[in-house]
Amino acid sequence: MEGLINIISRIKNFAKYHFMLFANQVLLLFSLSQHSVDITLVVKALAIYMLLGTGGFLLNDFYDKKYDLKVGKPNSTKNLTNFHLWATLLTLWLTSSYLAFTISIEALILIELQCLVLLLYSHPISRLKEKGIWGVLADTFYAHILPFCFLVLITPPLKNYIIIGVLAVFNFLIGFKDILIHQTKDSKNDYRSRIITFTTKHPSASKKLIQQSQLVLKLIFIILLISFSITFHKPIILIVTAASLLVISISFFKAKNEGISLQTYIFFTSVILAFWLIEKNQPYLLILLAHPFLFSLLLKLKSKFSLYFNIGLYHIFLVLGRNLKEKPLYKKP
Repeated sequence: MEGLINIISRIKNFAKYHFMLFANQVLLLFSLSQHSVDITLVVKALAIYMLLGTGGFLLNDFYDKKYDLKVGKPNSTKNLTNFHLWATLLTLWLTSSYLAFTISIEALILIELQCLVLLLYSHPISRLKEKGIWGVLADTFYAHILPFCFLVLITPPLKNYIIIGVLAVFNFLIGFKDILIHQTKDSKNDYRSRIITFTTKHPSASKKLIQQSQLVLKLIFIILLISFSITFHKPIILIVTAASLLVISISFFKAKNEGISLQTYIFFTSVILAFWLIEKNQPYLLILLAHPFLFSLLLKLKSKFSLYFNIGLYHIFLVLGRNLKEKPLYKKP
């Protein structure tokens, strides 16, 4: 049960962050090409991404299990056997491969390459995760660069190759920064369990690279915003661009260079995409931009419902002559 709860928690976090960025980018590429969104294609792409992402964290957790258990860190595959892991992975990966095959052979090749890089990153035989900078690069490629290449391949072609290049660098830096930050947060546990990552070996260099990546991301964000305003020619886009530039400019003068927040990028681009989707008569796709907020709302509603349900149940039993505080229906193990 604990393992299932951890898996659900990981999927929620994945959906609120990586899935959100992926959905944002697929819509962004359609908008830049000035084509209406192909619903079937988008659904397939999102399903593939979710299947690969789920398989990815299961594989990584499984081969981190012995290290996590040493330091008492939660692991989603705690009770998973080798057979169950690979049965699950093959189901997820074969399904995603089939969906990619229905799009094109090239899409299938990219998906298989992504699975291969993930395997090389996690599996004990290669374990790129503990091979210094190679681990950082491998994570960046399978989590950000290859998914972006997949989207560029399946969406309508863009004539502006400069924008594609800028977006590719943007995705690389997001992934590069994210894995370094992740390694930094895990460094105490990694020291205790003797996992040697780039950050545990080079903590100062890692911190410096994070700061440099954040600075370049700010500059790229400015370039992208200006490009979007030129592409769409809408007053509201100009307002959003001006507001975004103001936020970024203020952040440059902060004492600490915390860098651009990915949530800020997603928010401003989502506003632009929302107006574009409405103009294209596809407002139902706004759910792809708003799903993290819907998740949060549903979780709050679930929490409120559980609270009031338990209060109601408690008073019903009081009327029936039983105090659940003194005589609960069951004892906790």
